[in-house]
Amino acid sequence: MTGKINGVSLGSWASTAICNEKYNYKREAIRIITIEFPGYKKSSEYKLREDREWYKKQVELYTTSIHHYFLQAHCVEENESANRSLVSK
Repeated sequence: MTGKINGVSLGSWASTAICNEKYNYKREAIRIITIEFPGYKKSSEYKLREDREWYKKQVELYTTSIHHYFLQAHCVEENESANRSLVSK
């Protein structure tokens, strides 16, 4: 008999803000974006040249999108202290 392993996924744990007054613990939620790539093989594993080229292009498009939209300044989190200084002016 195998034992069941229980755990908490990052998606359900980190995306939920916590405020526990009893233990004086507070944690803000984080932004989580899941990107699923179609297919499960490397582009080089496809038999037909057209398929290999198509999947290689898909990987390039995915990586370019991730770099452009998620690793640049498009998703900068707001800084509370900066917001307070703007409000006080």
